[in-house]
Amino acid sequence: MDRGLVLRTNIIGFVKDNKTSFADWLLNALVDGSCVNLFDDVVISPLTVYDLAPIIEKIISQPIYGLYHCGSSNSISKYEFGMEMAKTFHLSSLNVNRISVEAMDFKAMRPKNLSLNVNKISTALNYDFPTVAGSIGSMKTRYDKKNTSLE
Repeated sequence: MDRGLVLRTNIIGFVKDNKTSFADWLLNALVDGSCVNLFDDVVISPLTVYDLAPIIEKIISQPIYGLYHCGSSNSISKYEFGMEMAKTFHLSSLNVNRISVEAMDFKAMRPKNLSLNVNKISTALNYDFPTVAGSIGSMKTRYDKKNTSLE
């Protein structure tokens, strides 16, 4: 890949057009007080598109080539993600249940480790990537700008 660039990402956030993302589904369940089962053995490194945009701008001004992982600077289980969402949005986590992906009867096997190591791109761009908590905080800020309350 002499002059090509591939960014592997794990995007979180809210979507438009009557679609539902993982974050939309989770927040709606937390607001409603619905029971939520989240995997404690599936690890992710989510990043919002609003956190991704300045990284892409930096790449445009300081081109890099190759394959890079582009996610949060740390990783978190889906269960921990749900707990952090509840904390950040000031919602109860009493109905968030910890389960194993192995307890599910999926037709296809699912990987447990979906985390992305951003050390290579962080060094190449001399850029500090946000943490998972920072990305969730970014989602909360955007949510608050669009909504006055969680009703």
